Amino acid sequence: MLTAVDVAAAVLPVAFVLFSSRVIGRVPGAVRHGIGSPQWYSLVSAFLLVSGTFVVQQVFTPLRRRTRAADPGGQAEATFKSSAASSTPTAGSSDKSLPGPAAAKPMTRTA
Repeated sequence: MLTAVDVAAAVLPVAFVLFSSRVIGRVPGAVRHGIGSPQWYSLVSAFLLVSGTFVVQQVFTPLRRRTRAADPGGQAEATFKSSAASSTPTAGSSDKSLPGPAAAKPMTRTA
């Protein structure tokens, strides 16, 4: 079941990209007209908006992990515990080796 935290975690990265593009788009006008111009204040407000979005995104990441770990379904918890950087790999009951060595196939080139 989607929670408000899940929705925010999905929307915030997109909002960050969109707001970042607004900052980039306002730089030429702010440079051309200088500090104190309306273009400058527009750049500053866009920067504050993207900065706020970034901070909220950083707060929501651990919050989402905490809510997913408490999920009684258990599936989401496994997602956060598994990692390529894990130092102790484990094999579950569905991880079984194949019965014999793999047969070698000749390589073919495609044009």
